[in-house]
Amino acid sequence: TDADGDPLTYSYSWTENGSAFTRAGTTYATGDTVAGTWVGDSDTFVCSVTASDGTGTSSAGTDGETVGSSCVSALDFGGTAYVVLPRTSAMSFGDSWTASIWIYIRSVPSRVVPIFTDNYSGVYCPSIAMALDGTTGRPRLEQHGGSSGSYCEPYSGFSYGSPLATNVWTHTLVVADRGTMTYYQDGVLSATSYVTNVDPFTPFRDLWVGADTSSAAGMFDGAMSDLAFWTHALSASEAASVYYTGAGSITSGLVGWWPMDEGSGTTLRDVSGIARDGVVNGIGTWTQRCSNGGTTR
Repeated sequence: TDADGDPLTYSYSWTENGSAFTRAGTTYATGDTVAGTWVGDSDTFVCSVTASDGTGTSSAGTDGETVGSSCVSALDFGGTAYVVLPRTSAMSFGDSWTASIWIYIRSVPSRVVPIFTDNYSGVYCPSIAMALDGTTGRPRLEQHGGSSGSYCEPYSGFSYGSPLATNVWTHTLVVADRGTMTYYQDGVLSATSYVTNVDPFTPFRDLWVGADTSSAAGMFDGAMSDLAFWTHALSASEAASVYYTGAGSITSGLVGWWPMDEGSGTTLRDVSGIARDGVVNGIGTWTQRCSNGGTTR
């Protein structure tokens, strides 16, 4: 209340580097908190607060903070490495699931190059494959079920979203929900498609990350970080949360999470609780991703 005993209400607004920032959350009052966001090398956030007793409004009180970027290690595949993730029954998702990963590419590939797949070494018919489309650089999702001779039957696949920019980190998250495929790029809805003949995602081999063959032609030339899977379809707000605060922000249904932040060695820890560690094969190197969006996130 004010000095006269009138109840007060407060209004909050934020700016980021002088521009309006609208992704504020709530701790005590609507819009009073920036819970998490990716920042540049030196971003300044200012919160302005006004009070009102219903008849008049105070001048704004302000407070601010300047924050810098943060960096973690990431795995650079470089066209010479791939990761094998052991098969597990926990990855039997049914017809609703979500996959999320940060990707950095140096150039648009000349052929379809897998991000992850359980189709490798020339074996037909993966349950699933997420890839970069050759020539366009757009993410691509493929699902198959069964086989007929040397062909996968039935087959569902589509390229979605905008082409990935080169030499920057991009967050890609795809949601499958009973045939409706929804794709988010950097936390924002980018494309939706309905596909038929989609079988439940049940890997029947180990998952390979960054390759579908041990030959150079099938290897991913770039870096990846923070691969995660959920056994249900994430909502739009959950997809944004994963982008802004990381895969660990949504623990329900999380059945695989490899931050790829070891910085050394050839083992990628699964921190989801399933304890299904991955193994780096070939010659990979360690790089960084930071919050400034360059060679880092």
